[in-house]
Amino acid sequence: MNKEIAKKLLEQDYKKIVETIRDKNDAGSIIDLIGKEIIYKLLKPKFLIAYLSLYDLENNIWLTTKEDVILFFYAGCQKVIFKDNKKEVIKDDDVKKDWENFSEQLKSNNISHSFRDYIFEFAKNRKSFVIVKNNNYKKIIKNNYPLLVITNDNKGAETLCNELAINIKEKNKLCKILQLLNNHFLKWEYIYYIVSPINRERAVSGISIFTSDIIKEDKLLELMYFLHFVFLQIDFQIIARVIQYHALHSAVAAIMSRNMSHNIGSHILVYLKMEKIIDLFSRIVIKEKKNISQFQEFFEEIGEIQIGRTCDKIETLMSKLSNLEGYLKNLTSQDIRWGILEWIEDTKTFFGYLQHRMDFLAQVSTEWPKWTFSAYLMKDIIKNFLMQRHLLDGIAKSEGLRGFYYEWEEPYKEFLKGKSKLEKNNEKKKEEKEFGRIKIRVFNLSKISDVKYNQLKELWKKKHKSIYDRKKQLNNSRVLLYSSDKDSHINIEKDIPIAIPGGVIGYHALYVIIENIIRNSAKHGYTKKRGDKGALEIVIEFTDDFKEPYNYWRFRIYDNVSKIERRISRNERFRIFDVNEKNKTPEKNLVAFMNECLRHSLIKETGEIDRRHWGMAEMKIAAGYLQVRDVQDIGEKDDNITGSMKDQNGEKEDFIIRAIESPIGTLGFEFKVKKPKEVGIVCYGGNK
Repeated sequence: MNKEIAKKLLEQDYKKIVETIRDKNDAGSIIDLIGKEIIYKLLKPKFLIAYLSLYDLENNIWLTTKEDVILFFYAGCQKVIFKDNKKEVIKDDDVKKDWENFSEQLKSNNISHSFRDYIFEFAKNRKSFVIVKNNNYKKIIKNNYPLLVITNDNKGAETLCNELAINIKEKNKLCKILQLLNNHFLKWEYIYYIVSPINRERAVSGISIFTSDIIKEDKLLELMYFLHFVFLQIDFQIIARVIQYHALHSAVAAIMSRNMSHNIGSHILVYLKMEKIIDLFSRIVIKEKKNISQFQEFFEEIGEIQIGRTCDKIETLMSKLSNLEGYLKNLTSQDIRWGILEWIEDTKTFFGYLQHRMDFLAQVSTEWPKWTFSAYLMKDIIKNFLMQRHLLDGIAKSEGLRGFYYEWEEPYKEFLKGKSKLEKNNEKKKEEKEFGRIKIRVFNLSKISDVKYNQLKELWKKKHKSIYDRKKQLNNSRVLLYSSDKDSHINIEKDIPIAIPGGVIGYHALYVIIENIIRNSAKHGYTKKRGDKGALEIVIEFTDDFKEPYNYWRFRIYDNVSKIERRISRNERFRIFDVNEKNKTPEKNLVAFMNECLRHSLIKETGEIDRRHWGMAEMKIAAGYLQVRDVQDIGEKDDNITGSMKDQNGEKEDFIIRAIESPIGTLGFEFKVKKPKEVGIVCYGGNK
């Protein structure tokens, strides 16, 4: 065995070679490895030219060069051929032209497939063989040659069909192809087809080597051994990508389904089923002496909603709601009727939200859209979220929080009013004392005037004692939403368009992130005893991305309760991750801990789902979806997800999502969202 070649093959990074071929369409490394390091060193001067056939299982295509030409290698790095023991110069264009001529000859003979297709794809039996010209047949078989030997004629085509289990109907076409091979611009005597030992239904990789003389048995076995080793390594890496792709899709579906069941099923639907409105219905029915059965049936069906089988039931429930609404309009008690009708409208709104979440779940579980839809952040996305009273009331009810009630009124310029409906009756005033409120704030820190990017960075990094202090320091034009019982501020004039993949359904990628932050903040950070005055404030800030300001918005979402200054020292507060395992805990380093959760891959090496940190995994999936990433990108880990400590502000490195310290010293998360690409069409009147 050639030890030099063996050592060279063992040193190769085959994963990198495949990534270079697939992602950059650059096959130079594999051509050099097989051509220069194996074939040329073993076979010169007998070797003329070799055509390499690598099959991409991921996309079901043959890999080619950047110019969409079959991969080939000839006569080593000197770019010469040996003809009659003399060197002759050969050019790439000669090879490409010959290949094109051969393809045209196949078409003119009504042959739609190449010889490569028959040998490496259609054959049921995958065997290596050698094609010889008739005058060489006896010369090669007399020494009991270790390969199947066929001649380039009708008999050879029949033998090939039988041995490789190719449909015998294709014999005439194969015979014609063998005859056409005689017109190859190099005068070959033997063609060796060495097939990858992989056994599968789809195509396998292989190589055809044109030589001027027989390859002796010892050299042939050595050549096949090395080529099989490389083919197995390449094939393993390509298959691993395919397996990883499908494993990641399965993991995404499992994570999103589980978290939807946890957040919406365990909190909101349970709240919707058990809410005191049931008692109110009972009192109405008793007072009006009506049959209670239709109300009981409706609430029983709500309780039976199961994530994954919900869409049909939602349609039924919405129909029943309409019937109940008609009945309730005839009630005599105005106060009771007003409350119930409002509740029904809120339930209809929530069911629409739930239906879109189901569509979103189906979408991220299958094929991710590559197209985007331009939507306004405030007027479209945030408005729809704040209309979900059932969601905001139930998502953190177990932690003592309810939603802040926003009114949506006309005219449109005043569509958002921060009016608390707690004043409607004494019962809701009592509720205010029992529950804190979830309040959403939205700040625009982007380039909305002649502000330089350096000034935006300073504004982004500036620290404040509280969210209210931050709001006071900002120009009113930058405050898009800041509502409370006493102070209501809404500004849609500085609203921004963002590019949402998949249209309206894609809104839920942002909703998923907001919901997870609310749940984590409520469960781990919120307590009225800390002096939070009963409010959980969620701040959504955005600016132009520092790395690609014309392509992305930089979003940052944080709360007012998850203080990190109590848990880690000032010097450690900005860490992306911590190499010390002892410090990877919420008590030691909150930002580092959350980033470490994000930096895990969604799946293990076996393809099994990593069952740690489900909420962080869902946020990572949603952020990647908003950035129109491939599922493989989201399946990466470490710096590919959060960026590294060398680039704390994300100005040089790319990242999907990462934990950061907010301007008020609380835990926050940063991620990017694409900016829409808009086209303006100018029309001229008259004859212009």
